[in-house]
Amino acid sequence: MTFWIAIIGASIIAFGLKFAGYTVPPAVLEKPRVSRVTTLLPAAVALLLRAPFLVVVIAAAATAAGLRMLGLP
Repeated sequence: MTFWIAIIGASIIAFGLKFAGYTVPPAVLEKPRVSRVTTLLPAAVALLLRAPFLVVVIAAAATAAGLRMLGLP
């Protein structure tokens, strides 16, 4: 039972974060500081999860490539 509560809770949190991302005004996302933080966030998460250094570097490179592919700075 606890396992399913954790899955449902994680799903609700994931949905909430995704929804919050869609409701943020574009003017906020265009600020240089916000752009810098969102670019570095996946690498920071990988570090917090104690991923190996190579995984952190690959995550950062993949994030940068994905953002550039989408036309973001």
